[in-house]
Amino acid sequence: MRFAYLPLFALLAVLVVSGCTGGSQAPPAGGGGGGGGSGEPVTPGAKTFSVTIGHTSYSPASFEANRGDTVRFLAKVAAGTESHNHGITIDEYGINEAVTSSTEAKAIEFVADKAGTFSMYCKTCWDGPFGRGHPDIRATLVVK
Repeated sequence: MRFAYLPLFALLAVLVVSGCTGGSQAPPAGGGGGGGGSGEPVTPGAKTFSVTIGHTSYSPASFEANRGDTVRFLAKVAAGTESHNHGITIDEYGINEAVTSSTEAKAIEFVADKAGTFSMYCKTCWDGPFGRGHPDIRATLVVK
């Protein structure tokens, strides 16, 4: 009876090992997908910006697009700042997305259908452990 569970343990070991070694595929060219997580197709012709969110700033801190452009932010947090919420909020476009990884970019995509100068800020930081005491992180999106 000591070896009655051996086949079950062998099967479990195979499943664990295969889950750890197989199956991680690279995202499609251009990064993640529209409006959220990675792995979704890239909108052809999207105006794409890489942005890093630090504890006190966005890098870069200004972005420019034309009215009607599909805007795509590929956002990461700065290494070492993953311990609390970061994100991108643009009120006029209904964008309020948390960004949590310093290694995998989060795609945030929308159509810039309004012209003007819009404030980007980190509203999700305020929901974290620092609350409204978190440094005010700001950037600007100009849509011509």
